[in-house]
This record gives sequence, C-alpha cells and structure tokens, in this order.
Amino acid sequence: SPPTINNNVIYVGSPDGYLHAVNAVDGSKIWAYAAVGSIYSSPGVSKDGAIYFGTTGKKFYCLNPDGTKKWEFTSAYELAFSSAAIALNGDVFFGEGNVMSESGNLFYCLDGETGGKKWEFETGKTIQSSPALDGNGSVYFGSHDKKIYSLDVESGQKNWEFETGGWIHGSSVVIGGNGNLYIGSDDNNLYCLNTKGQKIWHFNATESFRGSPVLGDDQMLYIGGGDKKVYALSTINGQKQWEYTTSARVETHPS
Repeated sequence: SPPTINNNVIYVGSPDGYLHAVNAVDGSKIWAYAAVGSIYSSPGVSKDGAIYFGTTGKKFYCLNPDGTKKWEFTSAYELAFSSAAIALNGDVFFGEGNVMSESGNLFYCLDGETGGKKWEFETGKTIQSSPALDGNGSVYFGSHDKKIYSLDVESGQKNWEFETGGWIHGSSVVIGGNGNLYIGSDDNNLYCLNTKGQKIWHFNATESFRGSPVLGDDQMLYIGGGDKKVYALSTINGQKQWEYTTSARVETHPS
C-alpha cells in the first residue's frame, strides 16, 4: 500500500515489521517502530498526529508522533490489508483478515484515544478493502463475501448491503462530492451506488477491478483493471471516455 504523508513526515510500513517515519524534505530517518508481524496496509494519521496501522501479527497499533506506542489492540486474526479510517471524533475503523488464508471476517470500531473496542460487525468472509467515512454517520467497505456494506458509525448496525458477483478484493469505496459511492469487484464490474445502496450504474470490463478508483476534478473517474487497462469513466453515467493499455495487470490505484 502507498505511504502516508503528514506534516512533511512520510509513514510507511514494511513486510519486515517496521513502520518507518521519514523526513519528506531530505529523506532522513526520524524513527522506526518494530511491530509484531508484517505491515502491508497504509498507516492512518489522526488530526493530533497519532499513527494507526495493523499487522499480520494480529495486532493493531496506535503510535504517538514521536514513534512510541500509545496502545495496541489484539485481534483473533490477522489485520493485514485493511487501512484504518479515522473519524473526526477520533474513532478508528478497520477490518480483519488475510487474503492468503481467508481467515478473519470482523470489522472493528475502536476508541482512538484508548484502543477500547466500541463495536464489531461480522461479515461472511475476510476483509481486505479499506473503509471510507462519509461524514454523515456512515462507514462503507467491501468484503470477500462479495458484498459492499454501509454501517452506522455509532452503533455498528447495518444500514444496508449490496451484493456483487465477486470478491471485493483490495478495492476500497471512494465517495464523490454528490455522495455517490464507487468501488470495484472481482466480477469485472465497477459500481456506482447511492447512499441508500441502490445501483446507479456499473461499468463492465473483461477482468477484475482490484485497485481503488480515483476521482478527478472534471467529473471523471479513473481506475486500473486486471485486463491491463486504465480507464477514464464519466461519474454521471459510467460511460468510457478513454482507455490506456499497459503490459500487465493494474491492481494499484491511480493518483
């Protein structure tokens, strides 16, 4: 997953278990924290500078800006790929699971200050998709059970679910300025849903969408696919504006 930049500090994890803080100006090392397990997700940073990330060692960490541990949360399964979303009140949201073993299927909300669990929600399979918050009381994410979920951030109760024809692998929900939701699936479709979970349109390709889409400034949506192509789509109706062919699968997200 890509690094996170905050106040000229780059935070990036590694499979060797270290989370690194690097000076963005000159590339010098600020600190490195040794966690339990490998780190594959992007760290989240709160407004007060706390850093949040999970590992394959079944741990979810909160570090202070100086790299010391504030708290850790232990899960029953690996916290390998779902990057944390942080609410304005400090609550932290993430999913558990490992795509390699198909273990773990809980989605968590923790108190960002203490690490205490506020609630958990069970899906049908592992969660690799990272959550997105809409600022209106809902959090959205996908699961390997082929579903996209909307949960109430306060209670963890399900608002709705939308079932696709394939895994929601690594693609994460992107929220547009109009509130519409965009996410890809292993069923070869990119979906546009409204905040009630109703499909507005879908775009079909010949292979899966495992990377997350990116919104442009011109009512355009960009995403790479397993068919070796990068697509530009209209956010209004999903019509393809152009495509660019690469030499291999595109499973990362554009920027």
